[in-house]
Amino acid sequence: MQAIQNISNSLTNDGVFVAIVPNGVKDFNPKREEGAKFGAAINLEPYTELYDGLRVDVEFFDGGEIVGKSKVTFFFNETHERILRSAGFRTVEFLRPVISEDGLKLYGEEFFHSYLNPPKDIIIRASK
Repeated sequence: MQAIQNISNSLTNDGVFVAIVPNGVKDFNPKREEGAKFGAAINLEPYTELYDGLRVDVEFFDGGEIVGKSKVTFFFNETHERILRSAGFRTVEFLRPVISEDGLKLYGEEFFHSYLNPPKDIIIRASK
């Protein structure tokens, strides 16, 4: 929470904070094999229940092989909004990712279906 407060304090009165985070919904259902084709996958194993503050692994792939790992902290979208508002942000929006026309032409709509239904990541845009 202190990091968000620091960001808020650093922005001007009309400042905007943008972040991409795991989609904090109760039915968050990333599939490792699906994420691998995009180059990164959240691995929820061995967890069977999501909760605020859950530390999960993100695995990074190149050609199907794991080339790195990192930890990320899962929060529900309601928690993101509450923290952002308490840090002084007036508006908080959750935006679905949009695949570019070039991406759709190159890979086809079906390639992105699992990533977008429901979205595995969400864009947060918060304004002061």
